[in-house]
Amino acid sequence: MLRKDFPENFPLDAFNTYVQKRIMPRLHLPDSPFTLEKTALGNRNVILFLHSSRTPTKIIKGYKNKNRIKNSLLANRFLTRCSINVPQTYFYDISQKTYRAFGYYVVCEKKITGKNLAEINTGAECIPAIAEFYARLHGIRSSRWGKFISGRKYGFRRYVMEKVAKRVSRIQEPHGLFTRHSAKACLKWFAKKQSVLKAIKHFSLCHSDVNKKNIIITPAKQIFIIDNEAIKYMPFALEFYRLQFLLCEGRQEREELFKTSYFAHCPATRLAEFDQCSDFFKAYVLLEFVWYCNKKIKGAGSDECQANLYNSYYRRAASSLEKLIARE
Repeated sequence: MLRKDFPENFPLDAFNTYVQKRIMPRLHLPDSPFTLEKTALGNRNVILFLHSSRTPTKIIKGYKNKNRIKNSLLANRFLTRCSINVPQTYFYDISQKTYRAFGYYVVCEKKITGKNLAEINTGAECIPAIAEFYARLHGIRSSRWGKFISGRKYGFRRYVMEKVAKRVSRIQEPHGLFTRHSAKACLKWFAKKQSVLKAIKHFSLCHSDVNKKNIIITPAKQIFIIDNEAIKYMPFALEFYRLQFLLCEGRQEREELFKTSYFAHCPATRLAEFDQCSDFFKAYVLLEFVWYCNKKIKGAGSDECQANLYNSYYRRAASSLEKLIARE
C-alpha cells in the first residue's frame, strides 16, 4: 500500500542506483540484488524498505530537514551508550548533492522486528515495562531545556505560557471547546498555577513524539523507541501524562498501574518533583490533546475512521480538562 502523499515524481530508478553504489557497499553487500518497497509510513519523511536475500530488511528514510536528521543521529548514538533501545544506524548522507538529487537527506537503519503499540492490543500487561523504559529514559537529565544539543538555560516558563495561550485561542468557539468565558477561566487557571515552573531545576530527556507507532515491542519483549529526531530535554511530567493518556485510555486502574510502575524505577526525589507540578502538567497535556485532536478532526475530511478516533480522544481530554480546572 502506497501512502497517499508519497511523491509521484520521486526518482526511484535513480535512487535504486544510489542505493546500489552507496548503501549496499556500506552493508558489505556490494553485489547483492535488492528491491526497494515504498511504504505508507511516515508523516514528514519518505520511508522505504530495503529487501535483500542476504540480510534482514532495512529501513531507508528520506528527511527534508537536515537539523532533524542530525538530531536523530546524535540522539541514537547517545541513547545507545545509555543502554536505551533504539535502531542501529548503518548509513547516513546529509550532503547537499544528495538533497539536490532526491529532495531528501538519507538514512539507512535497522528495522526492528516486532510490532508497534498501534498494531497490538495494549492491555495492562504492557504498561509496567513501558513505564520502566520511560522512567530510565527520563533519568537522563540536564539543567538545560529544549534541544538535545545546546539547549536553553532560561525562558521555559515564558515558552510554556505562550503555548497555553496559543492553544486556548485555537480551540475557542465556533472551532472548538471553549466559549470566550471558559477560555478566560482556563488562562486564569494556568496563570495562577505557573509558579510551580520556578521549582524546576532539571529537565529529562524525552522522546517528545509520543505515539503508539513509535514504541515497538519485540518478540523477546524488549521495548524500542523509533523516529527519535524530536528528542529534547523537557520536564518528565509532560511525557508522563502524554504516555498515561495514550496507554491507559482513561481507565483509573491502568493509570494507577502506570504511575506505580514508573515511580518504582525512580529516585524518591523525582516523585517529590512530580507532586509539586502534577496538576499543571496534567492540564497542559490535556489542553495539548484537545488542541491537537481538534486540528486532526478538521483535517480528517471524509476519513470517518480517523475522525472517530480523534473525536474519542478529544472528548476524553476535554472532559478531563474541564473537571481538573473546575476543581479549583
